[in-house]
Amino acid sequence: MSLLYTRIAASRRRIDPDAADYIAAVELSLGYAVSNIKKSAISSFIKIEQASGRWNASGRFFFPIWEQAAANAICMKTQTSGTFSGGVTHGAGFVQGNGSNGHFSYGVNPADIGITSNSGTIFFLSITTPTNSSFPGHIGCRQGSNAGVTGGISILSSGNFVSGVSTDQSSNQQVSVAALGGSTLGLYVTTRRTSTDMQAYARRSSGMVTGTQSTALSGEPSSRILWGLGMNGETAFRSNGKQGFYGAVDIGLSGEQVEAFTLNLKTLWETCTGLTLP
Repeated sequence: MSLLYTRIAASRRRIDPDAADYIAAVELSLGYAVSNIKKSAISSFIKIEQASGRWNASGRFFFPIWEQAAANAICMKTQTSGTFSGGVTHGAGFVQGNGSNGHFSYGVNPADIGITSNSGTIFFLSITTPTNSSFPGHIGCRQGSNAGVTGGISILSSGNFVSGVSTDQSSNQQVSVAALGGSTLGLYVTTRRTSTDMQAYARRSSGMVTGTQSTALSGEPSSRILWGLGMNGETAFRSNGKQGFYGAVDIGLSGEQVEAFTLNLKTLWETCTGLTLP
C-alpha cells in the first residue's frame, strides 16, 4: 500500500460520522464529490459542537453554500430537508431571496424541536443588507395574520432589531441596531435562557457585540419556521439579502457559548467558501 493511499485512507477515517452522513447526503444531491477541504472543515465544525454539548441540542442547521437547491435544503444535523419556494438564488456560499416570493421553510415548528419562550436560540449569517424593504424579515414564524418577525429576527425601519421566540412583536422584544454595532451584517444570534432573559449578539470580522432585553415574552408561535418570511404575511417585506448559514436549537446559550459557537461558524463558512465574514 502506498504512503499516499495510507494518508488518504487515514484522512477519511478521521471524518466525524455525523459529518460523513451530511456530506454523503450533499454529494448524492450534487452528483459529485465534496472537496477534502470542505469535508475536513465540516467535520471539524461538528466535532467542536459535539465537544461543547451544543450538537446534542434539538434543532436545525442549514449550510446553503452548494449552489443547488436540493443540497442547500439539507439539514446538517438531521439530514432532513426543508423546502425552498419562489425566487431564490443559490450562489457560491449563499442563498438570496428575490424580495417578493422567495423563501425557505425549515419544515418544523418551534415546538417540534423543543423551542419555547423560556429556552431557545435562533441564528443566521447576513452577508448583504436587504435593499427591497424597510422591514426585512430574515427568520420568522407565521402566527395567523401576524407573521414576519414573530418568533424570529428582523430589522425594522425604526432602527430596531426584533428578536426572540414569541408571538410578541412589540417594542418589548426589540434591541437597537445601534446596540449591535450599527450594522445589519454578520453572524446574528438571539438566545433565551429564561422567559425574561433575551440576549442578541452579532459577530463580525471586527469582533462581537451584544444587546440585552429583559422583558418577559407573551407567547410561543406554533407555525413553521421560515427564512425570508414577509412581515404580516405581506410579500413586499420578504428579505432579498444574502444569507450563508441559518438555524435554531432548543437551548439558551451563555455569552461564552455564543462566542465559541459563532467563531466555529465563522471558521466553517470562511474555510468552505473562501469568503470573509462581513
